[in-house]
Amino acid sequence: MKDTLNNIYHTLTEAVSGKWRLVGQSHGWLVTWEADAKRGTSEIPRANPTIDHALGILEEAAPWRIEDVLGLIRQVVKSREPPEVRWLLSVQVAEAAALATNHSLNPPDHPYFALLHWVRWSLLSEPFRGDGFQPLTPTAFPGGTDELRLRAREARDRWAEILLTYDDWPILTRVGLDIEREGKQLVFEDEGRTDLLALVDSRTGGDRSRDPFIPRLARELFTRRFMLGPLWRATTGPKLLALALLLAALLGAVVAGVGGWATVPPDTALAGAAVALFAFVVTLAAAAGEGFSLPFLLRFPASAGIGLAAVVASRGTWIQRMVPLGSSVEPECQVATVATPTDIVLILGSLVLAGVTYLVVESRLHGTSAGGALRRGLGVWVIGLGWATIIAAFYIVLFGPLFTECFPIGLAGWPRVLAFAVTTLAVLDIGIFLQVLWEDRPVTYPLGALRFSRYR
Repeated sequence: MKDTLNNIYHTLTEAVSGKWRLVGQSHGWLVTWEADAKRGTSEIPRANPTIDHALGILEEAAPWRIEDVLGLIRQVVKSREPPEVRWLLSVQVAEAAALATNHSLNPPDHPYFALLHWVRWSLLSEPFRGDGFQPLTPTAFPGGTDELRLRAREARDRWAEILLTYDDWPILTRVGLDIEREGKQLVFEDEGRTDLLALVDSRTGGDRSRDPFIPRLARELFTRRFMLGPLWRATTGPKLLALALLLAALLGAVVAGVGGWATVPPDTALAGAAVALFAFVVTLAAAAGEGFSLPFLLRFPASAGIGLAAVVASRGTWIQRMVPLGSSVEPECQVATVATPTDIVLILGSLVLAGVTYLVVESRLHGTSAGGALRRGLGVWVIGLGWATIIAAFYIVLFGPLFTECFPIGLAGWPRVLAFAVTTLAVLDIGIFLQVLWEDRPVTYPLGALRFSRYR
């Protein structure tokens, strides 16, 4: 609790000056109003403050400004009273200000309203953080913990709306708020923990994973900023983790089949594994809902499909260059020059570099730090590579021989493995680049879902 109060104090210090002066008295707090040349005193009882009392003070001081209320909260949280008392008085003032916003001199889109909603959420969510803080709940709200939880959910929704449009609120970055940290605080008990914040009501049976707020925030914040760690922690339960391990095992079987091509091309088994894996993920994701599908980044298989169309249109000439002369390719389909090992290394390296670089830059442009952008770009690329591996298996086994003239059907050994590797990276890169033209969304964003929202 002390850390939260200190954070509020230092943040508000960057934003507002103290418009209030608190004078400690033996019988309670004496508050002196010093705004707009209007001077007056109002006593806030320390033992049992109420929202109505704080609201009355604001109404007496009307027309009031939000920065003045933030100045009062700043003075309260830096006082020497016990944390419970500081929390209680700050909550009452913040709640009163939220109720009295229609009487404020500031317009509703004033920058300081963003800070008011951040302060309100920070205070109301603190009792649910699991750090042992016990607020004076019966004193704070007549409805006790249930009313506190209800107000906290409402404050969370208001703050989330602001946070998801943070580009419209420059004050948030000016005062040093960490957007990603604030996003994780909306979902988790603490930034470094995996426990979800317990703000669910009786309609969800107490199951935190059924809170509809979680997939919404994960979709609009975590995916846009390539935050794969929080995305998986927020939307993943034991069943999804088990499924992810199963899918990884199936994908490993596909890759092992590719390695087996160095000796025997198991076309039927590979094609069946790829089709089964693709259908398995897409069907379960569609049946289980959006929250289930978010970690699998389903925009990747669609974009890789676009890349596959481009590779098919290349008519396989580049594959022929990997086939040594005298192999099973028809004489009229052989090319005069073949790729050397150095050429193959340069091609594969260029394709990897192009895809990873694009994703790193895209992550960086969404406000991620340089080190974080590299780490997240690589993580997203690995997931995309898994989908591209499945799509490439379709091409090598099914679509290539069917749609491409002079496709080396008898291609085997390491030339076929190299052809598969080039195909995989090519469909991945082409899909990543073209999906931006297809829809102006990050490649991590959910596939084809229009939002009834002003930031969709």
